[in-house]
Amino acid sequence: WRRSGSLSVTISSYSADIPYEILPMQTAIDKLTHTTNNSDHLKTGLSDEEATQLLAQVGPNALQPPKKTSIWELWLQQFDDGLVKILVAVAILSAGFSISEIWDILKENAITEEAQSTVLQSLVEPGIIIAILLLNAAVGVWQDLSARSSLELTSLM
Repeated sequence: WRRSGSLSVTISSYSADIPYEILPMQTAIDKLTHTTNNSDHLKTGLSDEEATQLLAQVGPNALQPPKKTSIWELWLQQFDDGLVKILVAVAILSAGFSISEIWDILKENAITEEAQSTVLQSLVEPGIIIAILLLNAAVGVWQDLSARSSLELTSLM
């Protein structure tokens, strides 16, 4: 491969392993007409014999099915995002500060109404962050499963 100009690509020699979709249109047409016995097949189509031969050589014109992933893998993939990782870290830090605050109250043996209120208030922030992360993961898994189901139905058409 050799670049010429700003965006165009010139192919000085191409081999059979280069996919047709990345070749310039005329090069792909030339390659197709030189590799078959009937150079007129672009207008008339393949004969039954050529179609059977190509089907045996390269297989059917179908996408490879995607690798099946379990729901647990999908669930964990929802947490593989920068912002989500930051929120997990914030939830852990917030929970750590809350536990420290609760520990201080328990060490003082001062379990008053105000202390109980402080304990509950200190657990609200990490609880909300964790709830949002779990809800986000559940919605992400649902969307992924829905998209996979739609793709499977489309491939059956």
